[in-house]
Amino acid sequence: MTVYRVRNVVAGGGVIYISKNASLRDAAIRMVNEGIGCLIVVDEEENPVGIITKKDIIYAFIVYSEAPKREIGSLASQKVEDHMSRPLITVDADEDLRTAIALMKKYNISHLPVVDEGRIIGVLSDADIVDVADELLELLEHQESGGEA
Repeated sequence: MTVYRVRNVVAGGGVIYISKNASLRDAAIRMVNEGIGCLIVVDEEENPVGIITKKDIIYAFIVYSEAPKREIGSLASQKVEDHMSRPLITVDADEDLRTAIALMKKYNISHLPVVDEGRIIGVLSDADIVDVADELLELLEHQESGGEA
């Protein structure tokens, strides 16, 4: 049976970081410009301390817009640190894909930083998993028809 390692599934576009002191507006603009769904949040020493996703930003805007007499402009200037997800949940690059999927389901997350030798080398997203789903389904169909994997 073929074992899919996280390192072979994660997109190779690199990791994009943002300061915990950056504004939500800066984070949103950066995600749009980079075409990504999350940023790894770092402290002053550039240590990863969390992750901010499109979902975090949307949630902040929904909750904030329902509060009385608040302006969206003031939300946009709030710090990433106040809306990021923490602690940072990671998976080792050599883990199998099932382990990564189990973590994503357990913590209800769509982006999972991938670590190799103590440093983040990428972020596994639900979109990365969908990209390999077709190949996985072909393997299952082949096995069910009596073929070897």
